Amino acid sequence: MSDYDKLLMSFLYPQANWRFVERDSGGRLETGVFHYPFRDFTSGAADVPTDGALWVQPGTYPAVGISNKAMTVKTPLGDVILRD
Repeated sequence: MSDYDKLLMSFLYPQANWRFVERDSGGRLETGVFHYPFRDFTSGAADVPTDGALWVQPGTYPAVGISNKAMTVKTPLGDVILRD
């Protein structure tokens, strides 16, 4: 399996401390899980548990504020821009 295949497979059984953000996720319920991601970066960052990971899909997101929570921001597909 390629690294990308392994990454995709990991989303079938995501860790409890992972949250997801996808700007164009539509009008679905936003809970931060893989199938119902947050649509904005700020909500995702606020909801991710300490030492968790925030997975962000490509796009431009407003990101206002300061966080003092330890977390990892992952952008496996790149092309993520955070603006104030």
